[in-house]
Amino acid sequence: MSLLTELKRRDVIRVASAYIVFCWLIVQVVETLFRVYGFSDQAIRNIVLLMALGFFPTLILSWIFEFTMDGIKLQSAIAAEGVPTKHASKAFDRVIILILVAALSYFLLDKIVFDPARDEEKLSAARQAAKVETLAVMAEQRAHELALSLPNSIAVMLFENLSPDPEDAYFADGIHESIVNELARINDINVIARTSMQRYRNLDLPIDKIAQELRVEKIMQGSVRYAGDRVRVSTQLIDPDNDLQIWAEQYDRDLDDIFAIQSEIAASIATELKAELLPTEQATIQEVPTVSATAYAAYLKAMSLVRKGFRVAARPEQRAQIQNHLDEALQLDPNFALAQAWKARIYVASRLYDPITELEWPDFKHATEQKILTLAGEALGRNPNSGMAHSVLADLYAHNWQGKEAEAAAIQALKLEPNNSEVLVRQASFATHRDQHKEAVSLMRHAVQLDPNSGRVLHELGYALHASKEFQQASEVLRRCLTLNPTEAICSVMLARSEFAQGNHDASLAALKLTESLLPDDAAPGIRGEIAWGYGLLGYPAEAARAYEQVRVAAQTRYVDPAVWAWASMGIGEYDVALKLLRQAADNTDLIQDPYPTHFIRENSWSDPRLETAAFIKVRERLRL
Repeated sequence: MSLLTELKRRDVIRVASAYIVFCWLIVQVVETLFRVYGFSDQAIRNIVLLMALGFFPTLILSWIFEFTMDGIKLQSAIAAEGVPTKHASKAFDRVIILILVAALSYFLLDKIVFDPARDEEKLSAARQAAKVETLAVMAEQRAHELALSLPNSIAVMLFENLSPDPEDAYFADGIHESIVNELARINDINVIARTSMQRYRNLDLPIDKIAQELRVEKIMQGSVRYAGDRVRVSTQLIDPDNDLQIWAEQYDRDLDDIFAIQSEIAASIATELKAELLPTEQATIQEVPTVSATAYAAYLKAMSLVRKGFRVAARPEQRAQIQNHLDEALQLDPNFALAQAWKARIYVASRLYDPITELEWPDFKHATEQKILTLAGEALGRNPNSGMAHSVLADLYAHNWQGKEAEAAAIQALKLEPNNSEVLVRQASFATHRDQHKEAVSLMRHAVQLDPNSGRVLHELGYALHASKEFQQASEVLRRCLTLNPTEAICSVMLARSEFAQGNHDASLAALKLTESLLPDDAAPGIRGEIAWGYGLLGYPAEAARAYEQVRVAAQTRYVDPAVWAWASMGIGEYDVALKLLRQAADNTDLIQDPYPTHFIRENSWSDPRLETAAFIKVRERLRL
């Protein structure tokens, strides 16, 4: 008997054929299902390898064993017993035929229904559709961002100083601020304030990211080179959506032409933003503030110190330095109205914060206010469109409880500089003091759009929200203020009030302690008095007494007005004393140096239940602006 005949008799060839077809079918199924369920190609290869390794053992087993009608038996036993295998072979043939039919069916389905080329085409179409959908979502998102963006809006990046002398950096900063101020006087343009742009001086952020953060449509970059009597200003306007340059210009001129350069830049930006300039605005941006370029340089030196902060924490010596530069500018050009307005502004700060004694206060107040009125009046006489001068008068009137006069001056300043965040802050402050909370919040939201990173502006929005009883929103704004400006004590103390009003005493205490840690040694006593009030309400008498003692020590060398003493007295539980002090202030508002403590008490900003008694309500009403 030949080997081939024996292989056929033992069904080895049938088994081999069936095994191959069965394995092929299994591979096709596995290849399809494994990818659906995320198995790797290696898993498929492993199965193919196992089936290949099983081929020869299967043939050996089919040689040794035989399928019979009575089951699987050894070939030797079948030969000895004479068991017929014909019917078993036919049954096995039917199994093979079924496997072949299944394989053929799968083959036809794979080619006709599951055509790989068509599947790939469909997959490609699906991918393309997904891509289009993603682009549509991105386009919709950008459209939403643009809808949220301020119309006709621009952020002017801080100008790079290319002057030979690094000490001349003040000049580049001054030109930048002047251009921003010129743009702020155009009603149809929303320009981000310089204080918010400071954040990006040392941040390596792409243009589109900055534009998204500030919600502006355009970005302007520039550089300044100042040497001798020559100045070179290079500028470019950029579309942040595609980082393409829209407009660029370089001005290389004599220093005396610096104002013409600033006016031309402002006019060019207005044209590119398609902003409508009123005739008065056109005339305003073409105004020349001084005929002396040297006087202007002295003025810019003063402004460089102003930008470092001349208000609450600045020492009188720093204010004196600012005044010296302004005096130099006015000596060179006595008709320099902007320098006069700024001298008046510095005197307002001196009236609020200079550490004079109690005996000196009446004469100091009178003399300082006369200087403010004279300087602001002269500035307006030379330039009736000086928004700064009107703003200064608004502050002075408010500090003297002349509410109607303050509001009129503030409205005039806002009319002249509608997009100046500082002007908006003052107008909102007056609105809050007169319980016009909806207007105050609206003004401050616009101010934050124009100056989103300013600690002062965010504080004032938090203040307006707090005064309107929107305590949770106030807390959110004030936390953002501290995130962007971690050393702003005015934000942390306002946060302490808002958290206390919500019943979050632990958070209030933490904010109050943060405030203490941020205060300089020479901080005005007013905020020390408020800290005493806060600690008293939170149930920390020892801390309240310590803060009260700090006010008492300060009073030995400087004037502390009745409202500050009332604050501190409430902190140590002496509400009768506080009531007498507030009546004293209401009888004679000339005794009040810094009006903010008085306003905060009138508004009961610490939500003190004892201020809701009839006696306190009556005196608080008398202190309304």
